[in-house]
Amino acid sequence: MRIRKRIYVITCLLIIGNLLNCNVKDDKIISRQLFDLNWKFNNTDDLSAFQPDFNDQDWDSIDLPYNWAKDSPNTQIGWYRKHFKIPSNWINKNITLYFEGISEGYEIRVNEKVVSNTHKEKNAFQANISPYLNASERNVVAIRIDSSKQTKETHPSGAGIFGHAWLVIRGSSEQKE
Repeated sequence: MRIRKRIYVITCLLIIGNLLNCNVKDDKIISRQLFDLNWKFNNTDDLSAFQPDFNDQDWDSIDLPYNWAKDSPNTQIGWYRKHFKIPSNWINKNITLYFEGISEGYEIRVNEKVVSNTHKEKNAFQANISPYLNASERNVVAIRIDSSKQTKETHPSGAGIFGHAWLVIRGSSEQKE
């Protein structure tokens, strides 16, 4: 009986010690901002469009959601670009880019860097873009979508970004483990 009590006490102390030493991250949502307006779109496949200084002035000005298959049903490649700055009060915050609906076959870059820390559910997508952002300068999100990589079951009637986009700002720039 004594051994059981000792094991119980030691186990409880270990659990309490681990809880006291764990790093608690401030993950509270501070702001959720709609990111739908003022995008650029083009359906030519220019691989230099990932470059932040790429000239997209002649591209179509659009707002999201935007299904390019309605206007160009035979086009397989579509590019989306958005220029933006982050407010100074977002520096050192966790900034997540969230798409409610995006076609399969996408590649997303922020300031030329591939966004790799992604989480995808069905047709939605989210990623922490904090590591890729320039704090006091212009930022560019560039998205290339190859609609040939999607199936009729997943996207029966279109191609592109067919849901709203959001920036979600949380209290800490530390990434969750």
